[in-house]
Amino acid sequence: NAISGYSKSKDLFKKLNDTLSIAKVNNSIGLIEIKRGDYVKGLQYLLSAIKVLESKNLKNELRLAYSNLAKTCYNFKAFDESIAVYLKALQIQEEQNDVDGINQSNSQLAELYSIKKEHRKAIEYYEKVLKGLNNDSIRGQILPKLGGEYLKFNDYKNAENFLIKGLKLNRRSKDKTGLLTTLNNLADLNLQQNRLIFARKQLLEAGAIAKKLDNKPELLRYYKLMKALDSTSRKFDKAFVWQRRYYDLKNSI
Repeated sequence: NAISGYSKSKDLFKKLNDTLSIAKVNNSIGLIEIKRGDYVKGLQYLLSAIKVLESKNLKNELRLAYSNLAKTCYNFKAFDESIAVYLKALQIQEEQNDVDGINQSNSQLAELYSIKKEHRKAIEYYEKVLKGLNNDSIRGQILPKLGGEYLKFNDYKNAENFLIKGLKLNRRSKDKTGLLTTLNNLADLNLQQNRLIFARKQLLEAGAIAKKLDNKPELLRYYKLMKALDSTSRKFDKAFVWQRRYYDLKNSI
């Protein structure tokens, strides 16, 4: 119904030769198509709108359009393009002191840099998010990810510091998703330091939560870590089972 109304209004704006209003309508239709999951159609509308909005330097509209374009690029796994657009959105958000938008863009940029294995950049943006909020729920998501990034550099002191904070916070708030990430990262830390009893205990809890939440990416990490743990413990028959489960799940997703 919304798209039908927008389409009718666009026809009228075309008769009036009002390119700016057409761009605003295209932006709105693009956002709806993305929410519906049609990223290809949404992308076409957004790109059409952004071209006009940029020429008019309409920052309020551009801020939203950039954020949604960046999300769409992410869904297409166009990570470099997503980073470039998030940086454009972030510039406007900072100019307008849009605190929620700034935190969201910084968080997404950190995740994107992590995917690209640019871990120092990921740490930089995760730390910006932590400095910019007092929301325990979001902190519970960020702390274990930040600890995981430090773990990539074998910086065990900082990794453990952030992971323990994340563990306490997520247990207190009963945030299962944040707790799952924390437990997998803590198990990885303990495994690297040959604290195998602690690693196994944390992985058993992580595996139960991952299955309950049907969190496939973290379940995949759980299988990989269990394989490493049992290989280190010279339980090679069990390690083989974990490896098979890992590849079965990886192929399915």
